[in-house]
Amino acid sequence: MSIENAFKSSSTSKEKHDDITEAIVFMICKDNLPVRTVEKEGFTNFINKCVPKYKIPSRFQVTNMIEAKYDRCVSRMKTILQNVNDFAFTCDGVTVTNSTRSYLTVTAHFIQNNCLQSVCLQAVRMNQDSRFLANTVEEATDYKNEGFLEAHMRSIATRQPLEATENEEIKWFLGLPFTSWDSDPIAFWTSQSETLPGLSKLALGYLITPGSSVPSERSASAIKCVS
Repeated sequence: MSIENAFKSSSTSKEKHDDITEAIVFMICKDNLPVRTVEKEGFTNFINKCVPKYKIPSRFQVTNMIEAKYDRCVSRMKTILQNVNDFAFTCDGVTVTNSTRSYLTVTAHFIQNNCLQSVCLQAVRMNQDSRFLANTVEEATDYKNEGFLEAHMRSIATRQPLEATENEEIKWFLGLPFTSWDSDPIAFWTSQSETLPGLSKLALGYLITPGSSVPSERSASAIKCVS
């Protein structure tokens, strides 16, 4: 092998090494595996067979990489949440299997890219001071529980005047044909943001509330694997 090709091969191996390491970290996070997986005999034997020259990182290195990835994820979520106006919050409790440790989780639900998203904001041990929950919700949103009429009137007061009145929007909406039962309400109201701006904003504010407890329970269940 020539010197030039040797350097190229070395560069490619370095890139491949980093890609494999990132894939291992992703696997551990995605499948909720313990970080000591990288030191198990079966896993090391598999890697050595597939990539003999690859140096498997220690569990301490993997832990540092996961923490760095977590910090990047938090920064990204803060950027996303800054562009969201309405949130719905749910709480769920979970007890770790074969343990007395119980956790309370807070999950935020919001609309992004015409889809309902759910993100676990925090999990805290039950034996700790849980008053942070009220502060978290209060600081994150000013959205209050209110009826349809109150929310309708608030939307009129907080938005710029429209050529069509709010009552005309309601009449226009009631005159629309019925959609199919399997249609997406979020996609429908997003498409009506220009035609029915007041009602669209009001409807999307209510549609962030999940129809079941599944999203928050799924987030809470993940605590069993990582705690």
